[in-house]
Amino acid sequence: MKITITASAKAVLNLLARVSTFASRREPIHRKIGVRVMQWVDRNFRSDGALAGGWKPLAASTIYGRRKRSSKPLQDSGRLLKSFHASPTAQEVRVGTPTAYAPFHEFGTKPFTIRPRAGGVLAWPSPGGRVSAVRFTLRGAEGRGTAISRLKFAHAQVVHHPGLPARRMLPTVEQAERLAVETIQQAIQKELGSR
Repeated sequence: MKITITASAKAVLNLLARVSTFASRREPIHRKIGVRVMQWVDRNFRSDGALAGGWKPLAASTIYGRRKRSSKPLQDSGRLLKSFHASPTAQEVRVGTPTAYAPFHEFGTKPFTIRPRAGGVLAWPSPGGRVSAVRFTLRGAEGRGTAISRLKFAHAQVVHHPGLPARRMLPTVEQAERLAVETIQQAIQKELGSR
């Protein structure tokens, strides 16, 4: 049995030209990949790091000292998640955050020692501490004001911190490559199917 497939040379050349034109416009593709990775980061935050293997729960003392008493790691104010952005160019797309403390959370830290800057003592919110009245200034949409917090604080001359656990916020290289390939495949299918 013999099967013959005949295609017009014009149709094949048109298809190849469209694929070539599509492949030469890299920045729009990189932009789409950046959006896809940003969506991954957002889902990872909303699932407490489930896409990256899960984040270690916060210590009770950490939760006590948080503004909203939230037990969700890396999400007390929302500032860290909001700081992530994608920067596409014709050569690449970069997804990251400029916050100085992000690498310490992404990769974790070894144990470290904390000392007061100019003598004195360290103080941090702790349910086992003693009640202290702390006056602070509020600045916000409603203007300025003063508030007094009556939290319990622990005090020490030095603290030997056990270190931060790694809480991956970004996809691994393999996960990012998979997201990029899927995004490119979808874009090609859309481009080729659109004409």
